[in-house]
Amino acid sequence: MSTTFYFTDLKLLIKYAKNRNKSMGDYFLFQKYQGELLVRFLTNMNIEIVGKDLLDLGCGFGGYSKAFLDASANVIGLDLSPINTQDKIPMVSGDALSLPFVDNSFDIVICASLLEHVPEPQRLFIECLKVLKKRWYLVC
Repeated sequence: MSTTFYFTDLKLLIKYAKNRNKSMGDYFLFQKYQGELLVRFLTNMNIEIVGKDLLDLGCGFGGYSKAFLDASANVIGLDLSPINTQDKIPMVSGDALSLPFVDNSFDIVICASLLEHVPEPQRLFIECLKVLKKRWYLVC
């Protein structure tokens, strides 16, 4: 298996992290870069992304969503107050502890930087498992 994380990645991640609170655009770039690293990791783990239905829980500004959209996933973002900075990403306003989707809807669910913000983490996992298809990937 090839290495998925390089020193140059770390340097760029630190640069984005330092600038993330300057503007919504900077925070979006920070999220998107983290998403690109996650796409690379999953791809190197032989997890198919192209054409897969993906739910980005706690999508925020949509950076992770954009990274997965660029990797040809079918993406839907969900947040209590989504801020869509990218027109091509469908975003839903909703509660991750009561997902507004039918069971078995998604191949992949990601919830980056969400787990520490919910009052009932176990309930979050239960909701994720409900909307995931039988052969699924949950990335938190």
